[in-house]
Amino acid sequence: MRRSVLVVLLLLYSSFLYAQTTNEDHYEKGIELYHEGDLEEALQTWVDAFYQIKDTSLIDPRIGSTFIELVARNRMTSFYQAATEMYYWALSSTGEGEKEDFLRKEILKNEPIFDEYEFDDIEKLLKKDTHHAAKAILRKWESMDPTPGTRTNERLIEHWERIVYSKEYFTKADNTIFGTDDRAKLYIKYGRPELIFKGTLEHDTGVIYSSVATVADPSSDEVKKLLEEILKSHYPAEYEVWIYPFLSNEGRLVKIFGEKNSTLSFQEIEVVSDFIPSFAFNKSKGYSTPGGTYTPGFFLLHSYLEQLSTFDSYFSGQFIELNQILSFPTEGMTTVKFYTDGGWVFPFVRKKEAEMHRISIDAPTSESTYFKSLDEIDVDVREYGYYDEEGEPFTFYVMNSYPLSRMLDFMSKQEREDLKDYSLNHSVSLINENLSGFQKMKDNPELPFLSKSMAHPAQSIFKVSSRFNYEKLSFSIQLYDKLESNEPGDSLLPKSLLATGKFDINETKKPKPVNEFDLSDVMLGYQFDEANFQDEIPFLIAIDDKIPDFSNLFIHFQAVNLSLNTEQISNLSIELSVEEKKRGLGIFRRSKKNSVTANYQGSSSQIRESLEFELVDREAGKYELTIKFTDKNSGISKLKKLPFELVDTE
Repeated sequence: MRRSVLVVLLLLYSSFLYAQTTNEDHYEKGIELYHEGDLEEALQTWVDAFYQIKDTSLIDPRIGSTFIELVARNRMTSFYQAATEMYYWALSSTGEGEKEDFLRKEILKNEPIFDEYEFDDIEKLLKKDTHHAAKAILRKWESMDPTPGTRTNERLIEHWERIVYSKEYFTKADNTIFGTDDRAKLYIKYGRPELIFKGTLEHDTGVIYSSVATVADPSSDEVKKLLEEILKSHYPAEYEVWIYPFLSNEGRLVKIFGEKNSTLSFQEIEVVSDFIPSFAFNKSKGYSTPGGTYTPGFFLLHSYLEQLSTFDSYFSGQFIELNQILSFPTEGMTTVKFYTDGGWVFPFVRKKEAEMHRISIDAPTSESTYFKSLDEIDVDVREYGYYDEEGEPFTFYVMNSYPLSRMLDFMSKQEREDLKDYSLNHSVSLINENLSGFQKMKDNPELPFLSKSMAHPAQSIFKVSSRFNYEKLSFSIQLYDKLESNEPGDSLLPKSLLATGKFDINETKKPKPVNEFDLSDVMLGYQFDEANFQDEIPFLIAIDDKIPDFSNLFIHFQAVNLSLNTEQISNLSIELSVEEKKRGLGIFRRSKKNSVTANYQGSSSQIRESLEFELVDREAGKYELTIKFTDKNSGISKLKKLPFELVDTE
């Protein structure tokens, strides 16, 4: 109870409770309180700074970073909202000197949430302007917020929970920005892998002796010398193999960590031959055959791959290749090895490394462990180009989500009878180049309509101006149980959160203004009840072009740059017709009552309207709508053909 009261105090004007001057070192005072064992007083001191310091050049970013780390370390769920806001505040610092130096290091801690190319851009920006780079990190976190309807960024908290875990358990080296070994970078990015294998690479005398005997007489002095060199080249390196089976569609992501021979430090290992010293691949230490030279490194690699082969085909495939060289030396030895990156390696080993790199590229930039446990809702988005009153282009992004099956499932499990126990949140995040600009839009759409044989969506329409030079759009949905609390449950997530969904657009259309008679994209849709033509778009837009047979066809369009007559009046004529596509013949047949003409006049060079086209006695099937738009003042016409499908819902 005390903690709940405190978190409320944290978000109020706490400066009235703790009178301090803005020149006081809030960070040092909070650290002192923390070391004295009073964590909540330390947090209170830092939140006091949050409310007192308005000048961003005076913000000490250490406060926000330490605040969120301590909250994550102690699993203080009721402080998650404050931790989110404090970290955002830290990233907004424009301080110089020590403040900027710390902020620069803080930026580097966010590398795991980017792909390598994105973070290259961040590092380039960081060299030019620390504060712009910090702003880009802030925008990235805002765009990744899985619950835009709340003030807590659960993905940010999870990021810091992983940092805290890494600092405690990945301590075999301190070669990362987190003061940990390389495992931390992967763990912070993806969480714990499904499979972990640990061990020490052994010098298996029996296996090595057997392998050598395949190509030479073990009793000869030359081979005895080879066996001695193999033993000298072996180091009992500690290894750890992490496998993520489901991250990539290209295959299982396999990562190796261990003591690299050239450094003897625990780090990420690119290829198994990195466990072997480069001198072990020296031809002078090997055994020569007509097909080539078997070096000590060859036999060590063969032995190590056999030890690892049961873990994944990544290792067993390489082991099989080496066995092939042992069995058929005159065929395999011609391409046995080449020198690169300080060590002798085999071409097929580099091939496997390249395959693993492709798997890494296909894997997501990062992944949440918590959100994997949630049910997923399908999301689809379609964009339509239109123009504002000044003729500047904008885009309607029509977002559909399909939560109905999930809602019905939850109703059954929870023994509920009313769909209104649930609510939906739709949002879109727009990010421009270098993450320097960010915009977020939200909507709470109506719950989807239930009808037989057709899944109707929950729909939101987001209007985005072309003036905002966005590079990426990220759409998301959250399904909430309104009867549950929004406080975190056993996991990081709100108890009320039941399911989520995402849809990203990485390449957007770049609409441009036009100076002549032209048309927008045309929206097709349908209505459940009587249409209200006072609404901007008075129907449900069929982004999949499927119209239920209980509805007429609704159309929304815009004509721009119409000519004005002497009375300054525009005059637009529209002719519409529908043809049914004959099944299997690839041709159309004309149906009865298939055409209609409409005329529109206005005092503007633009006309944007909705109209209803009656579908009379038509059977389910595929159709094509043809619309001829004519500017009657200029005589110019434009034609649009739009396919759609009439769906049987009985």
